Amino acid sequence: MKFFGMALCTLAGVSLWSSAGLAQVSIKAPFVQVYTGGPGGGVYVKAPFVTVDVPPKYPVYYAPAAPAPVPANQLPQPKPYMPPPGNSTIIIPPQAGTLAVSTTPVPLVTPAKPFSHHEFAKAFVPVPGKYKVTLIHPGSHCPVDVCFTLPPGCPKVRTGHRYLEFDYGNCSVEIRFALFGKVRVDYY
Repeated sequence: MKFFGMALCTLAGVSLWSSAGLAQVSIKAPFVQVYTGGPGGGVYVKAPFVTVDVPPKYPVYYAPAAPAPVPANQLPQPKPYMPPPGNSTIIIPPQAGTLAVSTTPVPLVTPAKPFSHHEFAKAFVPVPGKYKVTLIHPGSHCPVDVCFTLPPGCPKVRTGHRYLEFDYGNCSVEIRFALFGKVRVDYY
């Protein structure tokens, strides 16, 4: 608290002393800002929990800054290319000996998360044909590719801890998840 009071008194003294002169003063310290105006005066002090703003005695007007002179031998620079608004695309034909690169963004396709064999059995509709699916191995919990062929018919689908079975009555297709991430397909 003592430091805060001493800092405030010092800032007030600096701001009053500097406002008597005709120079502009700008002081920035951590958590403290002091600005004093030029010919018209005016003081602005900002510290934690304190803000003092004393306006100048009279309005001060400054002449606008003159633009920098342009040398006579320098031509005006062309404006940068801005694409037209909307979703239109301008294709500039490549010149001979140049490489044409497409700037059209290509959407990224994230692969679908593989199913467990239980989820696959619930969602799969058994239709005759050859299949190659990626399933999560129940033992290693890693994705494995499983290739199998289903005959025509309407099978009963059964699942267990480490197997998936398509039972057609007179024949069946059984997918066994063996140890160490191995998969075996048996046709009975």
